[in-house]
Amino acid sequence: MTLRYEFTQQAITEQGFQAEICLTNTGERPVKLGCLYFSLARILQPADVTGGELRARDGDLHAIAFDSTLEPGDELRCQLNNPRDRMVKFTDWPYGVYAESPLGELLPMTIQEPPVNWRLSPLAGHSREALQELAVVHTVVPQPQSIALGAQQFTRPVTLGWKEPPAALKVTSADLAAWSEVLAEFTPVVAVSASGWPVSFVQQDMASGSYRLQVTAQGGVIQTADGAGVHAALASLVQWLAGGQVQEVVIEDVPRFGYRGLHLDVVRHFVPVDQVCKVLRLAALYKLNQFHWHLTDDEAWRLEIRAYPALTEQTAVRGRGRTMPPQMGTGDTDHGGFYTQDEVRQVVALANSLGINVMPEIDVPGHARALLRALPELQEPADESVYRSVQHYSDNVLNPALPATWTVLQTILDEVMELFPSPDIHLGSDEVPVGVWQRSPAAIDKAQSLGLADVTALHGWFMRGLEDHLLQRGRRAAGWEEITVGQAVSRRTTVFSWQGVEAGQKAAALGYPVVMTPAQYCYLDLSYNRDQAEPGYYWAGETDLAKAYGYEPLADWSGDGVGTNLVRGLQACVWSELLAESYQLEYMLLPRLLAVAERAWSSADVRDMDDFVRRCLTHRALWQRAGWYYRAEALGW
Repeated sequence: MTLRYEFTQQAITEQGFQAEICLTNTGERPVKLGCLYFSLARILQPADVTGGELRARDGDLHAIAFDSTLEPGDELRCQLNNPRDRMVKFTDWPYGVYAESPLGELLPMTIQEPPVNWRLSPLAGHSREALQELAVVHTVVPQPQSIALGAQQFTRPVTLGWKEPPAALKVTSADLAAWSEVLAEFTPVVAVSASGWPVSFVQQDMASGSYRLQVTAQGGVIQTADGAGVHAALASLVQWLAGGQVQEVVIEDVPRFGYRGLHLDVVRHFVPVDQVCKVLRLAALYKLNQFHWHLTDDEAWRLEIRAYPALTEQTAVRGRGRTMPPQMGTGDTDHGGFYTQDEVRQVVALANSLGINVMPEIDVPGHARALLRALPELQEPADESVYRSVQHYSDNVLNPALPATWTVLQTILDEVMELFPSPDIHLGSDEVPVGVWQRSPAAIDKAQSLGLADVTALHGWFMRGLEDHLLQRGRRAAGWEEITVGQAVSRRTTVFSWQGVEAGQKAAALGYPVVMTPAQYCYLDLSYNRDQAEPGYYWAGETDLAKAYGYEPLADWSGDGVGTNLVRGLQACVWSELLAESYQLEYMLLPRLLAVAERAWSSADVRDMDDFVRRCLTHRALWQRAGWYYRAEALGW
């Protein structure tokens, strides 16, 4: 008894798509078919389906009921006609497909995949390119302020020995051990403690994060004012030692922005802790110093909270029959995981040793479906509000008017602060849908008692209350651009501008510190181009290497540049709706992460795209040695 599933895209209309699903009984016995399930970001309405009945929809999970018996060889065809949403790419197609009998039993089924399916055949660099070891590396990414080449070359050392840094630099043995791992991962050089090519450290007055690196046959010398400068210099040193021969050099460098970040969503698809650490080592290699860890969302809660074990027990794994249903293509297979507090400490310690701050995100009041599913006491039974989030949930927003909401969140934040020494705790605050709290008796009463104009003002009031909780404990709040709603939070809160550049400019003009992460330039889960076989979303357009590199955060600033001094820096973001496997994540990161890194570190006048590509090409040897997938240059950067 076997079903074969085939999806055929028949047309892309001006505003939508037409497609057909064909189910064939390829077995020798009749098949009683109940429902077909699949994930689809292009949400269907009942009227869009012919030949079946759209019986249920939960987030992106669709259920089409057939209640039919297929005799051997029989076909069942179902037409989809969505006039609202276009379907341009194979990654727009239904995924995570499975079928059940009328009794809810899983039916065996084969899937006819798209002609080019990146989920099975990764468009990866190191599986396709045969690269020779570089004779000598003359390139550093991000581009330093100055590089003065010496006259001599010498054979790359086999081993390297760290000399003890001055105590004032606050560089520990754990820091040097972490950089030894980076060195061994990306180059053939092995770091040892007492012998080998020596690297020494000298404290010298200069700007924070700046450094002077001298490399000769006799050893390396790092001059800097602080630990941040040591980490930056070591990143350049690792890159410089990647060739078979090493050119003598003096590199002098200074960072443009103090905040140089990478955001990683580990909720939509779980990223194992080893992969998180691998990402951290890559980020450090390119002088990123902030890791924004998106730990909670509608689809799961990934952080162990000992006060509320149900958060991970109930929501960390999603699947058929679980508290959290399949989403984002996970289909009939359980998917997920979470980070124990010991694992979090491991990640934070590694990041700290590499000069990276880990900023956790607890996303509220929206994007809280997993939290609400795990702790139903956070729901108000009398609330009859009707809303639908961007991700098509109607039950994902916390109610700020309930005392339990405050008790739970303050307890969670206290545990979070114990785990993360980050000065900033990201509170999300994004994508709160229209309609929330409108028919909540508790919210209506609370808004009236506070003298607010209406219940929508509870959003800003809520964020300010959480910010105050953080401030009282010596921390600051951060949030996506929506956190400025009503200007309720203080000017200590950092605003992350994501839907474009305008929100960041506006927030800075109002006096808020800003991190620029506009999707059209900095969201690395967006597709490289519009080709049907190229994976990724494109709601904010496509982003190739040139587009990411061409972004200048302080250009075209409205209001005569008011607020540019409040731009803390840049951040690359990766969302994982389509990134079920590690190679898919890596493919999206490389080489585009280097473009954001250079824009965040190098001076604004470093704009030579041809030179940047040349430098990136030499770094393929480093990526291959470290086992990183990346987009092959032959596919177009």
